[in-house]
Amino acid sequence: WAQGPGSLQRPVVSSSAQVAMGSLSHTALICAFCVRLACAEGPSAEQERGACCVLHDKCQWLHGGLSDIPAECQVGHVFQADGTGFKILEAHYPSADANSYVLAVQGAENSTFECSCFDHGDWLCNDPADFAHVLQCAAAPQKVVMASNPAVAAAEAVTDGPSAEQERGACCVLHDKCQWLHGGLSDIPAECQVGHVFQADGTGFKILEAHYPSTDANNYVLALEGAESKTFDCSCFDHGDWFCSDPTDFAHLLECKASQTVVV
Repeated sequence: WAQGPGSLQRPVVSSSAQVAMGSLSHTALICAFCVRLACAEGPSAEQERGACCVLHDKCQWLHGGLSDIPAECQVGHVFQADGTGFKILEAHYPSADANSYVLAVQGAENSTFECSCFDHGDWLCNDPADFAHVLQCAAAPQKVVMASNPAVAAAEAVTDGPSAEQERGACCVLHDKCQWLHGGLSDIPAECQVGHVFQADGTGFKILEAHYPSTDANNYVLALEGAESKTFDCSCFDHGDWFCSDPTDFAHLLECKASQTVVV
C-alpha cells in the first residue's frame, strides 16, 4: 500500500503486474469465445450417434397423427444424451417402417443432423455420421407388435406386393431422377412428387409419400399400381455422391446402373 499522512491509499500496482493481469483477462476472453464457438460448431460424431440411439430406443414403428405419436418423439421435444441437450427440429413418420428426424444440439440449431430409422426385421437406424452403415446402439426394447384386423389382413393377402428386384428397380428410377431435392413443391420435379406414376422394368409404380427434409436426405414410400397396401421405402442420401439404401435390406447400399449426377 502507498502510505500518506493520516490515511491508507489504494495499492500501487507495478506496470509488469498490470501487463500480466491484462494478459490473463485477454486469455479469459479468448477461452470464453472458444467455448461459444465450439458450441456453435455442432455435435461430434459420437454425440450424433448418442442422440440418435435415444430416439432409436424410445421412438419405434411410429405412424399416424400427432395424437398417435409420443410427445418425446415430436417436434420441439428436448432430451439428454450423454449429458448433452438435443432438440427435435423435424420429425417424419411416412410409415410405421420408416421414421426420420432432424436434430440439433440446444444452442446450435443451425448445425443439424439427421436420424433415419427403419424396420428390417428389427428396428434399426442409419449411422448419422455415416449413412452407409447401421447405427450401433445398446440393446433396445423389443418390437411392439400391433394386432391386425383379420378383414384387412385377408384383403391384403389377395394382392401380392412387388418382388425384391422390382423394389430395387423402382428405387433405382428415383435414385437416377430425384437427387438432392429440398424446398416447396414448386422446387420439386413432378416426377418426384406424391401421386406420380412411373415405370420400372415394365411395371407401374406410384409414389404414395415423399419427404425432402434436406438436400442430403430424400425419402419415398412406393407401391405397385393396384397393390397400394403393399408399400416399401426408398431412402436416398448424400455421402460424397447420391446413394440409396437397398429397399429390401437397409443395411446395404442399392446397386443401380451408372447414371449421371443431376445438379439441382
